[in-house]
Amino acid sequence: MKIARHFFALLVLVLTLLLPACDFGFLNTPHDNSDASLRVEESAIDGGIRYQYFDGDSLKYYEDHFITDSLTNQVQRFNAAGVLQYSYLYQYDGNDHKTLTAYYDAANQLVWYQASHYSAGLVSAVAEYDAANLLQWAARYAYGLDIAQPEYNQVTMYARFDGTGNLVSGFTQTWEAAEQPLLKTEYQAAADRSRSRGLLSLTAPAAPAADTLPAMPAPADLVALGVVAYTYNLYDTNGATELCFNADWYPTSLRRVDSRIDNIPVKVELEWDGTRIARKTSHYGAIMALDVAVEYDAGGFPNLFRTSGAALLLPLDYAIVYDANRVPTRLNVSSNDALLHYFVIGYGGPGISLAVDAVRGFDPFAFTAALDSAELDIAHYDGDDVLIETFSFAKSGNVVTVTVRDAAGNATGSYQASYGADGLAVELAAYDAADTQLWVCRYGYDDAMMVAESTLPGADFGRLTENLKLTDITDFAKAFLMDLLL
Repeated sequence: MKIARHFFALLVLVLTLLLPACDFGFLNTPHDNSDASLRVEESAIDGGIRYQYFDGDSLKYYEDHFITDSLTNQVQRFNAAGVLQYSYLYQYDGNDHKTLTAYYDAANQLVWYQASHYSAGLVSAVAEYDAANLLQWAARYAYGLDIAQPEYNQVTMYARFDGTGNLVSGFTQTWEAAEQPLLKTEYQAAADRSRSRGLLSLTAPAAPAADTLPAMPAPADLVALGVVAYTYNLYDTNGATELCFNADWYPTSLRRVDSRIDNIPVKVELEWDGTRIARKTSHYGAIMALDVAVEYDAGGFPNLFRTSGAALLLPLDYAIVYDANRVPTRLNVSSNDALLHYFVIGYGGPGISLAVDAVRGFDPFAFTAALDSAELDIAHYDGDDVLIETFSFAKSGNVVTVTVRDAAGNATGSYQASYGADGLAVELAAYDAADTQLWVCRYGYDDAMMVAESTLPGADFGRLTENLKLTDITDFAKAFLMDLLL
């Protein structure tokens, strides 16, 4: 299956207009978890260790961890004034497996506890009870056992039950290799009534035996609940990509961890309005790099894209104007309702009428794919109606050339996009007026990507995944940003 192409004109406009106004500084921003930003001081106490957490010179809270034989058996958290907030009690079996986690309030009263049961060294069941020993929820685990390599035992099925023993959710998991999950299928009943409540002195409760819990259901029982989500994992030499889908195989998120950017996770999330993209957000670590909100006209065509985020120096709105035949004729670029630029779109041949189809991909502009082969002539004006430059598109074989001219008609440079025989982009390059190459981005594809496209029904991952497999890391950050902006 070929990946749907972007409206190449928009790519050029982004390259010429937006990238110079982008802020790439966030790529060098430290990425800390909220608690990780606190300064921690350790000190010995009778029976354990005290951890004090400071924000600057201000103590926020501290925890006392009591340890026996290298195992933490109790944790007590206090606020900065030394008032107990809550406590945890832990118990273990002879193999150091945690069998009990109990939570107590500030008055040392049991609030809830979780009991874990094991079989052949693997957790087989977990159940949570309230202070009165009433079951709140339970879970069962099944594994694909590998006796020769027991460390490779992986969960292949999970089932969760509510407090009355009704099956409410679960998942099945297939594995590509010993430690690489492949496809996760999640199931859930219409209303999941199971619940879990937060933390707490310290008389240990007596947990019921595992055989009092609901038995592992048959796979067909999970299927009967209804699929709610899928998770697919791809692997290559530089890292891993996780793709999440809803029950209809529309992608909801893509998460990439890549050694070439210090394993800082890149994540793209989608919100759907039925079968069309309503919002696309892109994160670089904890930083919101780009947020694109999409609005549609009465005919279902995208007519406004609102963008913001750390990748932009200022928020920008893109409004697409169509003629009566659904041919794009103009693109307005504004910020805070002030028109900054606009682009008038002309056609060397007949205008191409667009159709809105259901696209299971990450590209809000996928509906413009038909324009890739159009002979476009685009005039770029500023907000005061002054012509700045023009773009002329020409296609020869698998190469699309975009010639850029100034307001006087003098050629100032060009862009070339090259495609392979399978229709996938392999190179995007920029040239000056003397045809000297200024920069180039090359795209590569690995077997995992191609397998996924042939396996997942109707899935279309778009150019983002291609850019995440760039072989030239010097262009990685800019190419990554190009894709976020599209």
